[in-house]
Amino acid sequence: MKKILIGTDFSENAKNAAIFGYKLAVQTKSDIEICTAMIIPAEIPQAGVIVWPMEEYHVIEEGALAELKLLKKALEAQHADGDFKPHISLKAQPGTATDVLKTLAEQDHADLIVAGTHGAGGISSLMLGNHARNMIDATPTPLLLIPSGFRYTHIKTIAIALDMKHKAEDFTTITGILPLATLLNATIQLIHICHEGEDTAEAGLYLTEMVQEVKQIAGYAKTGSLIIKQAPTETGLNWLCNYGNVDMLAMVHHHRGLLASLFTGSHTKKMAGHIASPLLVIPAKS
Repeated sequence: MKKILIGTDFSENAKNAAIFGYKLAVQTKSDIEICTAMIIPAEIPQAGVIVWPMEEYHVIEEGALAELKLLKKALEAQHADGDFKPHISLKAQPGTATDVLKTLAEQDHADLIVAGTHGAGGISSLMLGNHARNMIDATPTPLLLIPSGFRYTHIKTIAIALDMKHKAEDFTTITGILPLATLLNATIQLIHICHEGEDTAEAGLYLTEMVQEVKQIAGYAKTGSLIIKQAPTETGLNWLCNYGNVDMLAMVHHHRGLLASLFTGSHTKKMAGHIASPLLVIPAKS
C-alpha cells in the first residue's frame, strides 16, 4: 500500500478519522493525500443557474486550503520519534464529496479511502452525508469508514463477513485484503451469520475449507473462522463489532449483496448508532 486518501469536511468526526488514517499510514508506511470537496452555489440545485465569479471561487479555494494546512499540522503533531513519517499532500476540489473522492482515488492511484462517520458510530450516518450510499456504490478502491469518536488502536484482527454465495468471489475478496493484513500483521477472521433455519454444519464446512485455501493457496497462516448463529444480519454484525474482539470489519459490496441490504429499508435504522469498529468496504470486482 502506497497512498491513503483521507476525505474531510473539517468536522470533529472528520478530524478524528484523519488522525486514524494518519496512524494507519504510519503503521503501513504509506503516504497521505487529504482532500475536501468545495460546494459552490452554482452546484446547488436550489440556487438555479448562476455564474460564479472566478475571484470568489479562488476565495473559497484559499479558505479550504488554509483549513487543510491546519489539519496537516495537527496530523504531523501526532508524529513520534522513530516512526515512519508519511508525506502529506493536500487537495481542494469543486464537486460533491462522492465525485471528488472517486476522481482523486482514480487519478492519484489511492490504495485506500478513509472517511469518518457522524453520530454514535452509525453505519448509516456517514461524513459523506446524503452522498453516503452513492460513495459506497461508486468507490473504485477499498473505503474505510471510521465511527464517530473511535480512537486508533493497533489493528490485530480483521473480520471478513461472507454471505457464502460465491466461493470464488469470497476467496478473491479475502486475498484482496491480505496485503493490508500482512502490513498490519493482523489475524484474518472469516465470519458468517447463520439465520434461523440455516444449516450451521454446512456453513462450518464452507468456512473450514475457505480457511484452508487461504492458508495453503494464499499462504496466510493467521486465518481463522467464526459462525454467529441464528441472528439477523445487523444484530450479528453489531454483536461481532461490540463483543467479538475484532479491530476492523470488512465486507465486499455487491449491489444486491449483504452490505447493500444494510442500506435499504429498516436495516439502516437498526444499524445506525451501533457499529463500534471501523468498516472496510471492498468494491466487488466487475
